[in-house]
Parts: sequence; structure tokens; C-alpha cells
Amino acid sequence: MLSFEVGPPDGGPYDGGPFERGPYEGGNLDAHHQKWGVALRTPASSPIPQSTWREIHGADPSAEALRWLDSASGGRPLPHTVCVIGAGLGYIVDAIADRSESRILVLEPEPELVPWFFARRDWRPLINSGRLLVLAGPDFDGSQSAWRLFGDGSTDALTLAHPLLARTRPEATRAAAQVIGRARQGARGNEDARRKFATPYLVNTLQNVARLARSSSVDALVGRYPRVPVVLAAAGPSLNRNIEELRPFRDRVVLVAVDTALKPLLAAGVAPDFVVALDPSDANARHLTGITVPDTTSLVAEASIAPSSFVAFGERVFMFRVAEHAPWPWLRRVGIDRGKLRAWGSVVTSAFDLALRMGGDPIVCIGTDLAYSGGQLYARGTTYEEDWRMTAGPDRPVEWVWETVIAQRGELVRGIDGIEVPTAKGLIAFREWLLEESKRPGMPRLVNATGAGILFGGKFEQQSLKEAGLESYGPVSAAAAKSAADPKRPSLPLQTEDPIDRHFLDVLMSAHDTAAPVVSNHVTPYRTHPRKKRIATTLTLRRRRLSDVERWTESANLDPAWERRAQIVGRFVPVGSQVLDLGAGREALARYIPESCTYTPADLVRRSERTVVADVNRGEFPDGDFDVIAALGLFEYVHDVKKLLIKIHQRVPMLVTSYCTRTADDPETRLERGFVNEYSLNELVDLCQSVGWVVRVADRIDVGPGFDQWVFAMTRRRM
Repeated sequence: MLSFEVGPPDGGPYDGGPFERGPYEGGNLDAHHQKWGVALRTPASSPIPQSTWREIHGADPSAEALRWLDSASGGRPLPHTVCVIGAGLGYIVDAIADRSESRILVLEPEPELVPWFFARRDWRPLINSGRLLVLAGPDFDGSQSAWRLFGDGSTDALTLAHPLLARTRPEATRAAAQVIGRARQGARGNEDARRKFATPYLVNTLQNVARLARSSSVDALVGRYPRVPVVLAAAGPSLNRNIEELRPFRDRVVLVAVDTALKPLLAAGVAPDFVVALDPSDANARHLTGITVPDTTSLVAEASIAPSSFVAFGERVFMFRVAEHAPWPWLRRVGIDRGKLRAWGSVVTSAFDLALRMGGDPIVCIGTDLAYSGGQLYARGTTYEEDWRMTAGPDRPVEWVWETVIAQRGELVRGIDGIEVPTAKGLIAFREWLLEESKRPGMPRLVNATGAGILFGGKFEQQSLKEAGLESYGPVSAAAAKSAADPKRPSLPLQTEDPIDRHFLDVLMSAHDTAAPVVSNHVTPYRTHPRKKRIATTLTLRRRRLSDVERWTESANLDPAWERRAQIVGRFVPVGSQVLDLGAGREALARYIPESCTYTPADLVRRSERTVVADVNRGEFPDGDFDVIAALGLFEYVHDVKKLLIKIHQRVPMLVTSYCTRTADDPETRLERGFVNEYSLNELVDLCQSVGWVVRVADRIDVGPGFDQWVFAMTRRRM
């Protein structure tokens, strides 16, 4: 063990006597644990051993730290994140904090120095603001939180490695550098997920508000099963074997399954007590649809999962959130909130957190291979089974699909039996998160009964279900969960007097009867033109940035089926509003807004005495004062959507609109309909938010070839 000479805070020489830690250490450690969930294990207070001393601070450590920082930064402004390997007593952290607002990650390979770091000064302002995280070697426990310091992970961090440590502790320095690399990779992965899912998080949560308001919070499950075995079932290749191993003990455990594992469990006649769902995508909803679920099985769902995912569970729903993504700030402001579960890239991590919060002990993992054990991607019987068969075709086995996928993205890692097994980077990251969690103080007994894969290390015991001692526990039932999900709709928990908040909550909470989408039998003259001609016309209009006046002059080109869209959107308009309807067409919206509203239609051509003629592609815009602007079936034909969104934002506080979002990479499908742009749902919502609109209501009302039709209500962003 290499020890270091440290001087007292005044920078004077250390004479071998005791170094009093002072009043700061306890408060700093408590704040650090509360902020980051990292409990640093610190040695008892004592003089540092005098064997093989090395000097880490000179006579003037503050000046020394400034010189070090200047040399490393080259005098340039410090980046978003600065990493320090070997901070000693933290004078270098002083210098960084004084010079910048950078986030600071300290990795101290010598754990004996950590208490002295925390004893020297009050670090709580930096800790509480999320700017300082300290991890101690040799394992750097808590590194799963480090990604939070790296923003979106797109820019390089500045790394300062103490030169003495770099020479004398090269392995520890490399290990610390690897932590930094993983943290930045985690930040990039989190940002990629945010960009991919931000819009589904928003629109799905809005669509689920009525269910959210009448569901139970995941907090109702906290401490419900103290010292009761909880089995966590993931959908790894070993799950099918594990299910059979679980049968003799099924009545002695609470079974928590990830959504992907539900269908294999049901097919085997082993119904879980709780199913955890996190992913908001439509593809993920397939795990929870087309099934019959026993009335003893409840869904524990992030509020943003696809609305179709809830149907099979009736009112047996507990809901949670994983972050403060929109629309949670608004929902919380008006009194709707739910408890949090942690998520780190996989529903397995949220299910694990749920098992912890339930009070389960032991927590036993099955199907948690986190690897392609036996050359297989998932358990048999998941939703992916059909995908494999379709991809393989009639002449190849599904094993061909597995081999192809593994060859493309697999990498070999040592498994629990010491033999290399194919896995993927994401699965390795989930494993690392679980191992880090297992080391936290106060954790229950953790058992991996999967029998294959890469989940080993940390505090996980490797035992089969039979060896885990489950037979020593008495029968347990989670059927009481059914009663916890209150089927009665509560009164609106409004905590706002804002009339717009009240209006949109009423829209989101109220059931409404809207005609189901039907295939229109109306054949417009435009659609009788040859497809190639329509595509060519649209391309010409797009090149010249013109409106198709010829098409829209003929009223027969206005499909009566579009009235359904107006019927839905009419609910979004508050009573007493002055409404401008851009691209009014047959002026159907006038029949569905409240009678107290005033209505002004605007269109390319005059369709009634009250129509205001305006071509938005020429920059024309009706005069007048309005509260709401409607734009139904308009933006698809607008060349500069952003410019029009800005114009509307300048004129009114509310926009109700529709748009057919791109769902397939087939431009001609849109061109033949005359659409001059092709935004995906994510792109459209990002565009609206970028100019100051906040989405309050979002509803998918139709699915077409290569597009989904959405309707929205938006208001100006609150400042």
C-alpha cells in the first residue's frame, strides 16, 4: 500500500502528528450521500502511515493547483465537465470551481485520502447544486451516477491526472480513466434516448392523463413485501428453463416480470404478480396486447407507455415516472403526481428498483442473462418470435436470425461459468449498473438464479432457485395488489386557478364520443389524376413554393371525411374564444366549437360570405384579434412551417392543429397527396417547441399508409 504525505489546511509541513478533520466531514458526506446515493466508506480518523511517503501538495497548494489547471487547460475556458484523478485535499477543485461553472468529477484512487478531502472545507454548495461527485478507488462505487455530470456527452471533458499518481499508480489511473469513458458513453446514451423518446414521453403521457389520474401510484407498493422473496423475471434466453425451476416455489414468492417476459410466463401458466413497463414505443406495446391477464396480475407502468398497453389490465395499474420530462412539470403544478422509479436504459433496472422499494429480501433474478446465452437473443415465446419467423422466411430457421444479429452487434465477455459468451454493449452497461447497485449499503440478499449469462460480481450470489432457500418461506400472495389500484375516478386534484389549465385538464380527463376513422368512399377529382402527375405537380409547387390554387378552388377536392378531424379538435377550443380557422375548407370546425365562440374562416378561395381569402405560402395573414388559431390539414401544404408557426405564436396564445406525420421513408407516398414537407412526430413536436409552443393535448386519430394523423392543442410557453 502506497501512502502519501499530506499537510494541514494551512499548507505547512506535516510533522507526523494527528491531522484534525474539523467540522466539515460529516456534513459533506451526508450531503454527498443524499445527492448522489453514494455512501463513501471512509477509514477511521488516524495519522496517515509513514511508510513510503510521497508529497501530493507543496508549501503553497492553492498556487500549485492554479498552475496545474492553467497548464492542462492551455488558458482556454473550462468545458462543461472537468475530471480530476487524484485530487488530494481538493485545492484543484477550488481552482476549477472559482474559475468556472463546470461540473467536477473527482476520482480518488487512494481511498484513505477521501475523508481528508471532505474534512478540509465545506463542499456542500457544490454537492447540492450537482456540480461535485467524488468516487473512491479501487472500485469507484457509485460510478453509475457519473454520467449526470457530462451533459449530453457530446463534448470532451478535461481530465486532470495527478502526475504523481500517473507515475506510481498507473493501473489505478487507467481504471479511473475507464470510469470517465463509461460515464461519457452513458451520457451520450441517455441523450440519444431522450431525443428518441422525448416526444413519445410527452404525447403518450398526455393521452394517458385520465388513466393516470385514477391509477394508484407506485408509492403504494413501497414496503408492501418486507423480507418476502421477490423473483425478478427478465426475458433472457434462460427464462424458459428458469420458469420450470420456479414452479415448486411459485406460491412462496412475489413474481415481478419485465414486460418482455410476460407472454412466455403466461404461456407456461406462471402468471406474474406485477409486470413492469417503461418503453413508450408502439413496438414495445406488443408485449402487453393481444393477451388475457389474470385478475391477480397488475401493471406497474411509466405513465408514457403506449395507451393500448393498459387494456388487458383493467384498473389494476400502478403508475410511476422516471424523470421530470414534459408534461410532468405541468401535471405536478396542477396536482397530479406519481412516485419515481429509477431507469438506466432498461426496464430491468426499473423492475429491480421496484423489488427494492417493495422491501423484497431476497431478490432473486431469473432470465437475467444480459447475454445471448446459447446463441439465442431472448427467451422463446416473446413477441419477437413472430419477428424472427418473418425475417427468416419460409426457408430458414429462426436460429439464422439470431446468428446474423449476434454477428453484427455481439461481443464476447466472460460468463458466469468462466467461458466467453456473446453479448452487447448495452447489456454490459445494464450489468454494470446492477453490480454497482448491489454494493450500496443496506442492500438485501441478492441472488442470480439465471444459471447463464454475465450477471456475476458485486454482491450477487450465484445459486439456483432450489439452492436459494425459497422453501423456507411461507406462502405469500400478491392478490391484494388488485385492491390497491383504485378503480374509482377521483375528483380533479386541481391546484390552479388558471382557466387554461382547467380547460385542458377537463379535455384530457373527459371521455368523448368521436366517430371511428373510416375509409372514405369519396373520390376527389384530384385523386383521379395519374399518380406520376400528382407527384410531378407537388414537386413543381415545392420548387416554386406555391400553393395548389387549382386543386383547392374545386370544392369536390374537400373530402367530407375530414369533418371528423374538426369534430375532435372542436373540444380543444375554450368557451368564448375568438377563433381564426386557417385553411377552413368546408368550415366544419364552426359546427363543433362552443356556441359562445366567434368564428372567422380563412382559405385560399372564398367559400362563404365570411371567408377571408389568404395564401399563407405568400405570407398573407388575416387581420384581427383572435384567441385561438386553428390549422387543420394545412401544415402539410405549407413550404415554411417554422415561419408560419412563429407568425401564429406572435398573434395568438393558442394553436389547435393537425398533421400527418411521416412514419415510413417513402417520399412519394406524401408527394402523391400533395404534401410538400415530411416531418416525423418527433421532428414536428421539436419544431413547435423550438419556437415557443407547449403541447397541451395530443391525440393520434388515424393511421394511413406511411403516415399517422395527429391533432394537437398548444399554448405559448410560460416565461
